[in-house]
Amino acid sequence: MRLAFVVVGIAACAHAPALVPATACTEPLAVGGDATVQSPQVLAGTVTSVAFEGANELAPLLAGVVETHTGQDVSDAPLREDLRRLWAFGVLADARIDARETADGVAIIFAVTPQPRVARVVGADAPELRRLRWLAGTPYEPMRVQRVAREIEDGYLRDGYLDATVAVRRSRGFDVCVRAYRGPRVTIHSIVFRGAQRVTQATLLGALHGKGVNHPGGTYDAQALDEDTIWLANEYYERGMIEAKIGPPEVARFGDHVEVVVPVTEGDVFRVGEMSGLVVPTAIHPGDLFVRSKVTTAMQELGDRYDLQLVPVTTVDHEHRTVAIEFHILWGSPWSALRYFSRH
Repeated sequence: MRLAFVVVGIAACAHAPALVPATACTEPLAVGGDATVQSPQVLAGTVTSVAFEGANELAPLLAGVVETHTGQDVSDAPLREDLRRLWAFGVLADARIDARETADGVAIIFAVTPQPRVARVVGADAPELRRLRWLAGTPYEPMRVQRVAREIEDGYLRDGYLDATVAVRRSRGFDVCVRAYRGPRVTIHSIVFRGAQRVTQATLLGALHGKGVNHPGGTYDAQALDEDTIWLANEYYERGMIEAKIGPPEVARFGDHVEVVVPVTEGDVFRVGEMSGLVVPTAIHPGDLFVRSKVTTAMQELGDRYDLQLVPVTTVDHEHRTVAIEFHILWGSPWSALRYFSRH
């Protein structure tokens, strides 16, 4: 039987992007490059088998992403794409494809070399870096290592260490070298709601739900403040200011503290206008402040009593600063309408 080989070359050092080296690592650091795939000169014929060589325990994982399959014409097989998918896992030190002619067609062999195991982790002495120490003895996976580093760095940032960085790099001796810089803890000196007049600063500050964040003396959490915007706006909705707007925060840093300004546009106070519909709640009246929670509670109480659902359709009159409400009914059951009309 004649044996032929088709080799797809890959750059032998496709590792994680270069990062700041750890000072504790004395060996030169490995320099990674981008993986490249050469165009294969494939044999003609049908794929009779697809196998892996050198993958060991990684074989099931790698086989799950390869789309070349038996019965497929070799010219149609996505060999280049399969190699790129294999490299994307970041667990291989080398990979190539061998196409071997058989009596019935062509056998496709993915010959791979897994990344070596991490010998030790250097520079991860702080307690919060212990997750990186657990990498010792495991296969070197650049994507996993960087993901763990980013999670630790995010934890620093959430705790107020805004300058924190966690850099990880592999040495030629297969050590993982860590350099972590936490920096000073940055806290909030003041948080001011600019434009707030009808609602006090203390009330708005109390509407923030974040625990230990976004308060003077605490740390600044942009995501938590964004999520609390709905609670800030609700303080205005409960006072008839239905067009109030909470703008994006403006943050200024001064050394180890920040000053936060949240712009607020309060808008006019609106009252309940004309109310219409077959069923109208009696707990609210024209001229009352238009308070969403009060309107919702009145509709809910009436709906529970008569097994119906009131759907409000509102019309805003900016000139007179009123909100007209037309109540539509969704009956809970065919007899709920009879129950209501029998009582009226």
